[in-house]
Amino acid sequence: MARKHRWGNDPGSDFAEMGKIAVRGIGKARDMFKRRAARKDLPENLRDLVANIEAFDPVRRAKREQPYHDRLFGYLQGKYGKAVTMEVTRGRSRPDIVVWDTVAIEVKGPTGSGELNTVASKIIRYKQHFKQFVCVLFDIEDPVHFKEWLRGIEQNHPEVIVIPK
Repeated sequence: MARKHRWGNDPGSDFAEMGKIAVRGIGKARDMFKRRAARKDLPENLRDLVANIEAFDPVRRAKREQPYHDRLFGYLQGKYGKAVTMEVTRGRSRPDIVVWDTVAIEVKGPTGSGELNTVASKIIRYKQHFKQFVCVLFDIEDPVHFKEWLRGIEQNHPEVIVIPK
């Protein structure tokens, strides 16, 4: 296991560590730009909603889904007001957050393989009741499995928006 870097002890290693952080940031930025370019065909209000969800940064890191869900709900309600509701039931479907009565938002995390399977089944059910489905996943535990899952979602359900946090 790699040792944790101790800042301030050695200026040379501090510089090298900053370079590693910058490189990781470039990879994340590249993925973000690719996702944004793919969303150019979305309606303006939906692009704005997705951009706001991507910009959402909770004050504290959530270890469970409910606190993250509550903070995201409050953030979106501050942006969109009464257009944002929590856990609206339609048929047997109850997404975590609904915006404009047409966009279902499902929050999952920490995200393991079980949560990814749950989201896949919810996509099928929620598409019957909502025009758009947005999935917010935080604390992804297995990045390799997630990338494979995401490729499958993009191939079979290209209209679904997945936002990894």
